[in-house]
Amino acid sequence: MQIKNENTYGIKELDFKADFKTNNVLNSIKETASKKTQNENSYEKICEDNFNEDIDINDFQTKASNSNTTLLNASDTQNKELNKALDEILNFIDNNSDAISLNLDEYNPNLIIFTPSKEETKEENTEYNNTYNINEQIENSSQGVIGDCWLLAGLNSLSFSEPGKQIIKDSIENNGDGTYTVNFKGVDKSYTFTSEDLDKARESNIYSLGDDDVLLMEVATEAFLRELQEGNIKLPKGAPQFLYDEGENPLTGGFPNDFVYLLTGKKMNYENIVTNDGKYLEDEALKSFYNINLEEFYTQFEQNPNSSCGCLHIRKGCDNKDIEITNINGDKVILTNGKENHAWSIKNMDENTITMVNPWDSSIEVTVLKKDIESSILGFEYLAL
Repeated sequence: MQIKNENTYGIKELDFKADFKTNNVLNSIKETASKKTQNENSYEKICEDNFNEDIDINDFQTKASNSNTTLLNASDTQNKELNKALDEILNFIDNNSDAISLNLDEYNPNLIIFTPSKEETKEENTEYNNTYNINEQIENSSQGVIGDCWLLAGLNSLSFSEPGKQIIKDSIENNGDGTYTVNFKGVDKSYTFTSEDLDKARESNIYSLGDDDVLLMEVATEAFLRELQEGNIKLPKGAPQFLYDEGENPLTGGFPNDFVYLLTGKKMNYENIVTNDGKYLEDEALKSFYNINLEEFYTQFEQNPNSSCGCLHIRKGCDNKDIEITNINGDKVILTNGKENHAWSIKNMDENTITMVNPWDSSIEVTVLKKDIESSILGFEYLAL
């Protein structure tokens, strides 16, 4: 469920994360669809047949156009109403994608619609069929409401190399009876879930969308962290601190190293590139004092391209502004928003560029110049597999 700028890669998911631009999209859809579809498939007819009668679409459009805040700032009631209305709009887009896609750009060239998958458009009370594609490998996913970019970044980083893929495969068991097990080698713990458990996770709408193996890893890591919170786990000597949120969900906050250690029992090398007061270490003397060496990090990756696991931490923006750079093609890239630090997976790099993947949408690769991104880096993590 995403509305993305055509010239932006890695932009945030709409749910609770992005400013509303829905009114412009609706107007474009309405004009295009009315020109390109028969009367029985028109915007008005489909709205009349399918939209919840309790939702006033005109009122929704007004709210959207007048709002310059995120869904997160709306009340819980508004969130539910707006999300439901948006689901219905995206269903309409999905059902009329051919007509809409032909001419949308001529009405609003800066916006492009990414239609939701069938799984994303399920109604709240839809019954799942208790069948999950747990195939012991990591495919495309998009981060949900929970702030677990650290987990997804670490998991995606492992999936980019053959040794990492084997580590993931060895960590997941499809038991063939509707149950699935995750083995955390690093802490000698295993967690088994039923299809019904995964149903509940999907129905909650807070975890990642897309690959079922990613969802399984999320709920298993959450189970581990809850046990750790409750004091029921004795960590092995040398294990990381395992940061976790003390609030409702412990998956919020952490480091890719935490997750990679769970699967491998090995700690990633982590280096911070800012002083304690948040100042970026641009001065070479300061970099030396704080033992910062980006070039060494680059060299490790370049010399070990087929068995490296690495992540970048991007600092949050100032004054609530997004951190933005351009990729090698000149397209705008949103690295993170103004409120949160964010982790990206590194897929590969060469002498001048880094190719990265954002947990917001792992299907999109972004290649940027090293010199353009360095001022936005908070830290980095690396492990030779």
